Amino acid sequence: MATTRSEAAREQRRKWGHYPSRDVDVPTALHLFEWSHYRFARSTEALKAGGIAQVLDALSRERPKDPCVVFLRNAVDPQALEATWRPAVNALKQFQADSSWGSKEKRERLTAVARDARVLAALQSTTVASVDVPVEFLAVLIIDGTESSTDAVLPHFDRATRDAVRLEKLSALATFAKGKPQYAAMLKHLDDAAAGQHEKSSVLALGKQLGIASTPRFRVQLRMEGTPRANVWCDVQLDSGAAVDLSVWLSTGVGQSASVQHFTSLGVQRDDLGLGACPVEKLPEWLQRAEEELGLRWNRQTARATYLKGKRLAVFLSWLFNS
Repeated sequence: MATTRSEAAREQRRKWGHYPSRDVDVPTALHLFEWSHYRFARSTEALKAGGIAQVLDALSRERPKDPCVVFLRNAVDPQALEATWRPAVNALKQFQADSSWGSKEKRERLTAVARDARVLAALQSTTVASVDVPVEFLAVLIIDGTESSTDAVLPHFDRATRDAVRLEKLSALATFAKGKPQYAAMLKHLDDAAAGQHEKSSVLALGKQLGIASTPRFRVQLRMEGTPRANVWCDVQLDSGAAVDLSVWLSTGVGQSASVQHFTSLGVQRDDLGLGACPVEKLPEWLQRAEEELGLRWNRQTARATYLKGKRLAVFLSWLFNS
């Protein structure tokens, strides 16, 4: 019985992606890397030299431009594989560890990574060589604050002022850059660019047009069901403060048999239902067409809204449902 329980526990850990390093072969390592860097690091940190060489070679072939793979190649010394592999994958584990952004715990984890000279140098060289890197790479370099780290980070800030998605991601770094004079000008530049982006948002324009944008940031999230069909729902998200300020999900069915329609302000993301996309000002017409083509009605009475309430919500719903 004990053996059966032990085997069951081991199988459960594997389902969670937690393997003892001695059981990790190359295909398993590649699967774990794609699934979760945390699971990959936890399951491979005790690999022997031969296994490390094989996994690193496979990652380099499969994902040569992935910044996390580039980082591992830079951080691992071929002459000291085991000694340098563990701190390198441990850094990836700390980046994905379960601690909220900007928390004391997160800062302590990233600060510990910055104290490892070899890992820090690998993050610097990877950040210089890559157009896009995980935001944690940049946070570690900002915490370090040396000239080399700053030189690696600043081009990413500069690119973010010309790219809305990068701008949103890098704005989160302000919590680590505050109080560091070398980043003051760039933080102001990011703030100004973000303000300009928000001001141009079509979602904010809609909120102003309807008279319900009471602050510089207008947002609402609405989830509603379709009747009389079962298992049909639609989720509408508007946020003038986000790089992607419109996102609409529509799903029919459950599990693997579900059909999904998903579009954003960047265009169609998934088109199982052939309904296409629309700009935010055309949402009422799009929802009405979905009703007609899917043979349902959106249940306004049970719709659940976030961020708007009272009269402002009533105005938004009247516009959305053409009522």
